[in-house]
Amino acid sequence: MFQMNENDIVGKTMDQQYKENYIADMLVRTLYSNDVGNSEYYRIIKLFKEKVLGDVTI
Repeated sequence: MFQMNENDIVGKTMDQQYKENYIADMLVRTLYSNDVGNSEYYRIIKLFKEKVLGDVTI
């Protein structure tokens, strides 16, 4: 059976977290740069979730 090195697991986890944070930060910067209001934030994030995940509760 293949055993993954602990450093590989930690490294992959850190890479995944970095990627997710980077994408979330890009979305926030895009919203700020387009002068989006609070109610618009909610609608945009909801629309984004629906486009990516479908109609699921998170």
